[in-house]
Amino acid sequence: MELNNLKTIRSIQDQFQEKFTYFNINFYREAYTPQEGSPNVIKWKANRTIGEIKKMKQSGNLSIGQDQKTEDLKTNLKEQYGLNALVFYKSGDIWLQTMKKNDWTLKQQNGRAAS
Repeated sequence: MELNNLKTIRSIQDQFQEKFTYFNINFYREAYTPQEGSPNVIKWKANRTIGEIKKMKQSGNLSIGQDQKTEDLKTNLKEQYGLNALVFYKSGDIWLQTMKKNDWTLKQQNGRAAS
């Protein structure tokens, strides 16, 4: 997945969901507190561009593989781009944060959400 200043949050979310059907990713103004998550009031709107929200000047490709742990994805986004992100999985008609299963791989989490 390429991250550059012109991409919107929505386009990143769409690419992420193409790869992992039962996942969504959201970006926040502030870092989350482990096991607590982040309130929606600090979530960036989907029409904002990466260039508007990131805290680092770096652009480039972010490798996201199915064997990557959820926590590692969030850490990479933070360390490489200065982005605060949280991953959610679909359970029925609602989206739940992956807080308690951050040590699971994206493949494991996607499979859990599919069942």
